[in-house]
Amino acid sequence: MTESRGSDRRPAPPPPAVLRWEGLGGTWRVLSVGEGSATVALCRCDGGEVAERLTLTEPLEVSWAEEAARSQ
Repeated sequence: MTESRGSDRRPAPPPPAVLRWEGLGGTWRVLSVGEGSATVALCRCDGGEVAERLTLTEPLEVSWAEEAARSQ
């Protein structure tokens, strides 16, 4: 019998820049995920205007963005 390990998988942690942004009261949203990179909008807390775009290229961070995009 083959054992499934899908439920044992932990979600990738948010990138430190996203955690810092949230800690300051900002919000974020995943704009795009592609081959080996993802773009995240860091939005202001006073209306949601995009303040900065963050490009992720580290595999674990891109994995996080893929998961986050599915849950948006």
